[in-house]
Amino acid sequence: MPSDSNAQPCEVCGVDTTSRCSSCQLAGLDLFFCSREHQKLVWPAHKLVCGPGKALPFAVQPLTDSELAAAVLRLDEVSIVQKANAASLRRRLEKMSQRPVEYVLEHLGGDIYDTSKLADKPVIALFVRCAVSASRPIHLDLGDRGSSFFNVSDASHCCAEAASCAIDWLAAFRVLPRRPQDQAWFSLLLHKAWTLSRLLPLAWHAYTADPPDMSVVGLYTGARKRFVEWVRRGMGTRDPRFAEALRAYDSFLLQRPPSS
Repeated sequence: MPSDSNAQPCEVCGVDTTSRCSSCQLAGLDLFFCSREHQKLVWPAHKLVCGPGKALPFAVQPLTDSELAAAVLRLDEVSIVQKANAASLRRRLEKMSQRPVEYVLEHLGGDIYDTSKLADKPVIALFVRCAVSASRPIHLDLGDRGSSFFNVSDASHCCAEAASCAIDWLAAFRVLPRRPQDQAWFSLLLHKAWTLSRLLPLAWHAYTADPPDMSVVGLYTGARKRFVEWVRRGMGTRDPRFAEALRAYDSFLLQRPPSS
C-alpha cells in the first residue's frame, strides 16, 4: 500500500493514514486503509471492484433477469412516497430517461456502462435495483461463512440505495450534473457503500457471538457514521452546492426529498 503526505481516514476504522490501495490508485481512485489487516478484512468485497477496469468507473453489477422481471411487475406501483408526492416506477423511469418505459426496459440489461441506447443507464439501473429490492431482507445469517462469505446481491442493493438516495437529493436541488456516472464521486460513493456491505455481516456475527465482540461492531457503526458525514459534506467535491443539497442525507433509511 503506497503512502504520501495527504492523510485520510481508513475506510475500516477511521484512523488517519497515508496508506492506500495501490491497485485502485493506479485506476485513479484513492481508498485508504491503515493496515494490510484492515484491507484484508474487506478484501472478499473489495477484490471484486479493485484496480484498473473495475475501480473507476466502479464495476456495477448488471441487473439480473429477476430484477428486470420485478421491475416489469412493479411498474405501476408507487416507488417513492414523500408527504403528498408519490411517483410510480413507470413515471420515474420515463422522467429519468425521457423515453417510453418500454424502451428503457428493453435496453436496461447487460453492461451497465453501455450508454449507447440510454445515456444515464448506470443511474437508471441503480434506481431500478433500489426500487425493486427495497423490501428484500438482507442475508445476515451466514452461519460459519461469516468471516469469508460475501453476498454480492446484498452489496449491490446497498450501493444502489446509497447512490439513488444521493442522486435524488442532488436532483431535487437541481445540482445533479449530466452523466453523474462519469464523476469520480459517483464511483467513490459506491466503493464506500460496498465496503459497508462487507462490514455489516461481520458486525452481525460479532454481535451475536458468545461473548459479543463489540470492537468489530464498532467498526461498522463507525464506518457508517463516517460515510453519512462524508456524503453530507459533499462527497469530497468541495462544491458548496453539493453540501447544501446533501445536508440531510441518510442512506439505507430511504429518506428522500420530494419528487421534483
